[in-house]
Amino acid sequence: MKRENKRILLWLCIVFACCFCRKGYAQDVDLESFYKPNFKVTGNVNANMMYYNSNMPNAREPFTYLLSGNLNISAFNFNVPLFYSITNQGKNLGYTAPFDFNRLSIMPKYKWVKAYIGNVSMTFSPYTLSGFPFKGLGLELTPRSPFKITLMGGQLLKAVSEQDAMGGVPVYQRLGYGAKIGFEQPQYKIGWIGFYAKDNVNSLNMTNDKGVTPKENFVNSLIFSTSLIKNLNFNVEYALSVLTDDIRSKNLSGGNFKDKLFSAKESTRYMNALNVNFDYNIQKSIVGLTYERIDPNYNTLGALYFNNDLENIALRFSRPFYQDKIMISTSLGYQRDDLAKAKKQDTKRVVGSINMNYRVTDQLNITGSYSNFSTYTNKKLDQFELINNPNVVQSDTLDYRQLSQNANVNMSYAFGKKRNQNLNFNYSIAGQANEQGGVIRKGQASTVQNYNLAHSVNFIGTKIALNSSLNYTSNEVGRNNNSSVGASVGASKKLFKDKLNTNLGVLYNTSQGNMNSSSVYGFKFNNSYVLLEKHNFNMSIISMFRNSSNAQNFNDVTATLNYSYSIDKIKLPAKKEPKQETKIAADPVLKIKYKEKTYEGTRNEIIKQLQNLQLALRPMPKEDSDELQHLLTLTTLTPDEESFKEKALNYLKTYDLNNDILDRYNKYILETVKSLKEEMARKDEGFENDYIMALGRVNKHKMHGVNEQDATNKTSYNSYLKLVERKNKKLQPLLVHRWMINEISILANIPKDEIHQNENLASFNKQELNHFFKMMKDKKQDTEIVEELKIKLIPYYHDLALKNIKDDEVEFRYLKNN
Repeated sequence: MKRENKRILLWLCIVFACCFCRKGYAQDVDLESFYKPNFKVTGNVNANMMYYNSNMPNAREPFTYLLSGNLNISAFNFNVPLFYSITNQGKNLGYTAPFDFNRLSIMPKYKWVKAYIGNVSMTFSPYTLSGFPFKGLGLELTPRSPFKITLMGGQLLKAVSEQDAMGGVPVYQRLGYGAKIGFEQPQYKIGWIGFYAKDNVNSLNMTNDKGVTPKENFVNSLIFSTSLIKNLNFNVEYALSVLTDDIRSKNLSGGNFKDKLFSAKESTRYMNALNVNFDYNIQKSIVGLTYERIDPNYNTLGALYFNNDLENIALRFSRPFYQDKIMISTSLGYQRDDLAKAKKQDTKRVVGSINMNYRVTDQLNITGSYSNFSTYTNKKLDQFELINNPNVVQSDTLDYRQLSQNANVNMSYAFGKKRNQNLNFNYSIAGQANEQGGVIRKGQASTVQNYNLAHSVNFIGTKIALNSSLNYTSNEVGRNNNSSVGASVGASKKLFKDKLNTNLGVLYNTSQGNMNSSSVYGFKFNNSYVLLEKHNFNMSIISMFRNSSNAQNFNDVTATLNYSYSIDKIKLPAKKEPKQETKIAADPVLKIKYKEKTYEGTRNEIIKQLQNLQLALRPMPKEDSDELQHLLTLTTLTPDEESFKEKALNYLKTYDLNNDILDRYNKYILETVKSLKEEMARKDEGFENDYIMALGRVNKHKMHGVNEQDATNKTSYNSYLKLVERKNKKLQPLLVHRWMINEISILANIPKDEIHQNENLASFNKQELNHFFKMMKDKKQDTEIVEELKIKLIPYYHDLALKNIKDDEVEFRYLKNN
């Protein structure tokens, strides 16, 4: 077969599937709505500038900026989300990255058709295309028919020459294409995924390739899931990755059917991945079982990094106890590698963990977790090594065991007359020991303990808030002992009708070790101002002074200025419709006055007005909605006019009471999400910096881009894998935080009377609205309700984020030269 067989095969499968399901893709056009402009623009734009000055050598750029925006334009039933970011940090990492820092993403949508244009990312599955950012086009078709289709194509990596790599690893230009085709029924789903990527050989002209070769990859995956048995979900995915390490290698002569089908070359490898997952709901309990097997060296060019050569079995269990006040979830797993029996040593891991959340009272909440990791390594000594080196003792070298334990306890207590004070205590301990031949030698164990106590108080009358914290850390690593003690205090004050919020804080930390002592002193000043409810200005200054007994003293100052503008429903003026005259029936005309409104008309007309009120009800607890319906029914059944007016007034009073509670609830929601938005915005930079630092270390490592089988220095390559693992651990918290802050920001920009229409909040209200209705009817304090909302909203959106971050991409907002 010809050289392009793999690409042809991919497109033949796509075309066949599209033709087969063409009937299910007829777009239903709503002509009545289509000719109505309904033009709206929502979203926000941001401008961030940062100044940095330090006497530290090789410090980062003194001035950086980031312009970004997230807009949604809707008209004629079309929605066009648009995201852009512009920064001057593109070439300040010390090397040229194979992706764009300045990004523009457009994702227009009409009903079930959605497009991805520009710098975007898409996810098909973990073993094929998994969130890899690319510059190109994507299309997602999700009609009401059982067939669903997703397509993508574009540039995965741009070429980076030896000169631009600045001592790092050069990169070939890489193009990729993919398709996901599914057939979905209520009780089962089946799908096929195809992904093809190929490097452009002519994109680089290298004198020394440094082990970098142009690659080609064709991945096929079959997905099946079913819920034929009640409360049991079964999911399975099998993937075959055909990877050619060097497309310049010769074609494979002869070969089997698979080699001919994929036009295999001498450097072509076939790798498999299998994932089977069960979830079974038993009343309130959830029992899960996962089996995963990934071949050695399994790789797909559609993922940033991939774990391979592993077999993993994990059992999960979770259930609420004690009237749902205690939530416990546990897991136990076993993992092993060296599936091909080709390594000099194999590793086995036993992983167990338990998490508990106990809501003791409305004021006291306790969470705790414990995990235990045991890793067994069996080194396969060569017989010649035993003969030539008589000093090797098998009992000491063959079996190696690493023990790791982590535990964490957190207690949060709200108190005070108006629950305006909060006390939080956190304790964590992590221990690790290396055992050889059943013995833990001196210097082969370490323990890290951390204590943190924080207190905050809000003086509601004066709008002043004070916060303080104490922390102590003790490290015993091998033969080295190190401890640090720190404290911080801060104060904030709201001025000008809460539009200006001023914060001032100081911190101090000192560390003592066997060989060194150091201290850090710093202060921070922050001002935020809201103008006309849409313009947000924020200015912060942070200055740090670092002293060390055996190193130079360093001082630095960071000043940040941020401006954001919330676009709240810019829309065209609505066309006024002519009023229709109401025909008055011959029945007696009644008047019912309630507050400032008069209900006038015949008995039937007033009943119709009350029924319209009932139909327009916002979502509320079922018992309150049923009570209103009961009062309305009594009104319609009342025979005489006097009783009719009395029953109607009873209905209107109850209706108004519930409406007032809903208005207050929406107000509390808005206050809570705005407060959360500010808190999360302050933490956003820290999450990003942690990830960028870990990413920079991975990319700068000399083993970056080198395959494991090509690595000659195994120690160096293992250190590189640890950096990659650390980077991945920093990525998920960043993605979760970004997804949460985006959803919270959307809520914060919605008017109070429309906030209940938000899909995610509507699901939250179904679970919690009854609880908050009761609190408001019991006349709980405003601060108590807001604090309760915050406690409920954070874990709810965190769980949503864990389910939805697959399609998210990393946006570098505060990029620094780490």
